[in-house]
Amino acid sequence: MTDSSKIFLNNPTDEQRNSLVKFFDDEGVSLEWLGTSDGADVTVDWPDDKVVCERDSLHAGGRISCPNAFVIARRLNIERGLIGNLMNHLDIRIYGCQLGCFK
Repeated sequence: MTDSSKIFLNNPTDEQRNSLVKFFDDEGVSLEWLGTSDGADVTVDWPDDKVVCERDSLHAGGRISCPNAFVIARRLNIERGLIGNLMNHLDIRIYGCQLGCFK
């Protein structure tokens, strides 16, 4: 059995937290929800500005490169197709898309 990926939600509203937890539950993805960013595989936040996402952080409403989206998928142990759904859920736009994997 593999360990669950660890995710930290940085200061979400209750609605944002509940929505993201429901998203992963509905998709059957098991995650360990951390109270701090220490040891997190991925951090999710909801900044006021559009921010470019990195290899270990997702910024709702921001942008992420296709290669970094693939890295996030590996860190969360989810399929590449599901990462596209997650980006849509967080209103993150994927740029530099390879092979049209995302819509």
